[in-house]
Amino acid sequence: MSKYRKKPVVIEAVQYPCEHPALKVCSCGGPEQKAGCVHCGYHYIETLEGQMRVSAGDWIITGVNGEHYPCKPDIFAKTYDAVEADTFETRLRREHQELNARVTALRAFANKGYPLANERQRDLLEQQLVYMTNYLEVLEERLHDLGT
Repeated sequence: MSKYRKKPVVIEAVQYPCEHPALKVCSCGGPEQKAGCVHCGYHYIETLEGQMRVSAGDWIITGVNGEHYPCKPDIFAKTYDAVEADTFETRLRREHQELNARVTALRAFANKGYPLANERQRDLLEQQLVYMTNYLEVLEERLHDLGT
């Protein structure tokens, strides 16, 4: 069986109890008026899979297509990490960290001498390393100018 990694997607979520436009309260009058209703008097959300009841502590997630669905707190904690507000400085720091990791990995690869690459590929990889290193230096200068 093949393995797959979930793509990193930033979602919006709020923890119930809360005000949320997707929340509805069932008011069909109880099981005696609508046989089998499990939502009477409770909040629920219309999801792509039908009505889903929302309980205290559940997270209400807005999906990538604008759909809403509840998620139990333990599953939410295993699946999602909080995302820092993307300010100018945090974005610059993250870009620097990511590029630094890529440059470090490319340097380690370059130190192996590209044993299976032809001469043109070796030259292009060396050129790539120069460009990435220059870009990293620009980011470091920008961070320095910000006093960080």
